[in-house]
Amino acid sequence: MADHVGLVKRVNENGTLTTIEGNTSGPGGQQGVWEKTHSWDLVMGFGSPLS
Repeated sequence: MADHVGLVKRVNENGTLTTIEGNTSGPGGQQGVWEKTHSWDLVMGFGSPLS
């Protein structure tokens, strides 16, 4: 079950995704909007505004 949504900023050369996510933990446990890097195995689905 999905429990979070992020925006994909880019697909990196090593196959990971750089995302921008809100309401999530960042450095030192601070809540806010952060840029994060994830592997594809965490992606449950996606949409594109270009389709």
